[in-house]
Amino acid sequence: MRRVLMAMVCVTLMLIPSVSADLITRVELRDGGVLAERDLGIRTGAVSPDGMDVLIAGMDGYARLLSADEADNREMDVELLTGRSSTIHHIDWHPRGNTALLVGEEGLAMRYDSYDHGVTNVNGTFAVYGKNLTAVAWRPAGDFAYMGAEDGSLWKFAEHTGFEPLENNGASEITDIDCHRNYNVCFITTIDEGIAVIDQGHAVTWIAQTSGETWVGMDCADPTLNECVGFASGLKSKAIRINTIDASQSKAEETLIFDLPSGEQIGVDTGHDGTTLVKMAPMGIVRHNPLL
Repeated sequence: MRRVLMAMVCVTLMLIPSVSADLITRVELRDGGVLAERDLGIRTGAVSPDGMDVLIAGMDGYARLLSADEADNREMDVELLTGRSSTIHHIDWHPRGNTALLVGEEGLAMRYDSYDHGVTNVNGTFAVYGKNLTAVAWRPAGDFAYMGAEDGSLWKFAEHTGFEPLENNGASEITDIDCHRNYNVCFITTIDEGIAVIDQGHAVTWIAQTSGETWVGMDCADPTLNECVGFASGLKSKAIRINTIDASQSKAEETLIFDLPSGEQIGVDTGHDGTTLVKMAPMGIVRHNPLL
């Protein structure tokens, strides 16, 4: 991480078509200190389910555990040894919070264990050898995780069975995977093939009216709502209404556009209060409230 003091530009946002401006608010950041005097190549991070820890990772197999409450206290850090030199692209904690999955280049698929802070290969990694894994998400039951790759391949994973490829996947890079916290229903976003839903039985169905956009992220932020929201380049977002009886019948809603003079969406994370934190280029974060 470069030694940079980050400042946020406060921007007033509106949505087109016209909706309440309360859907978007600014996010203020404070300086959390410096991890190193050099660029660590951090690419991803995830907060533990209990909100106590932050697991970050990036280039050359770098991984580190931070205290969420004392992020500026280096004595609380735990440097993790992955034994890998590949870039780690994505992290997702198990719903119980005792472990986390890390995925990345060259088929990197590893598990972090909070008991002893060990990082080890998961079962069956030979199945994804050479794949550039770009996204991972546990479904809320905690029995299976889904992993996606740059070549569009999609896998379900459990430690006792290893990796099993899912059918009806595309050929476009999978940019994100997220699951609703009350249903075993998950969504994937892709560079140019649209959004797909994974139902309770692991079947993949592509959702109409989502192709043609460059999707950068998906977030199921509010567990009380039967929706998840996809975010695309061009400052676009689209809510997906979940059919809880037959997830394959989930429907895409109208596309919304942030009316900004500049900036671009490059990723999303779930906020602590049922909102989505949208990462903006060149430097910024806004908070998105799901439509009620």
